[in-house]
Amino acid sequence: MSQKTCPKCGAVTEDGDFCYQCGTKLENQSNGFFNRLDEKISLSTLIFSFIVLGVFLFIGSLFWGIFTANGTIGFSTNLLLTVIFAVFFAGIVIGNANCVDDSYIVPNFLVYLGIIAAAILCGVGSFFAVTTAFTTSLSSAFSSSPLASTYGSSSSVSAAGNTNIVSSLLSNFILDIVIIILLIPAAAYLGIYLGYTIKNKL
Repeated sequence: MSQKTCPKCGAVTEDGDFCYQCGTKLENQSNGFFNRLDEKISLSTLIFSFIVLGVFLFIGSLFWGIFTANGTIGFSTNLLLTVIFAVFFAGIVIGNANCVDDSYIVPNFLVYLGIIAAAILCGVGSFFAVTTAFTTSLSSAFSSSPLASTYGSSSSVSAAGNTNIVSSLLSNFILDIVIIILLIPAAAYLGIYLGYTIKNKL
């Protein structure tokens, strides 16, 4: 027989998944880290939260696109606000549906953030794979063309002039990515905590 101590009332239950006094679900203390995470998350809720995430990405792109069109905010700010608000509202869904008590907040946050990171890495990796394949094909076709030698000197001059512009754009892009990476975890945690608060405290 395995004994489990209820984290809520302290009662000891033998061979049960729920406390016999207060009904709280009991954790298997012999489980590993990932098994403990699985006990505190709901796959269906995570799937639904990403549907909400997609909906708010669409709504946010339309809403913030209005301000981008009239010149109030730039493209990078538009992207930042759209992603942050979508992550925040999807986090509210997770916190409201999954978090029974405050011990559920961190596990759901870690899983939610991990899935977001995996989606971003897959998207960035796919983008660079397609871009690299496309540019390689273009450069190969251009180098084999007889016109390449004719325009070689003029293209080298223009390329030298555009180097500073490209490096400036690249540095701004990297800065925007760093800001997004820092703000996404904050938005995810605040959303989950607010969802938990709405469910249990209000």
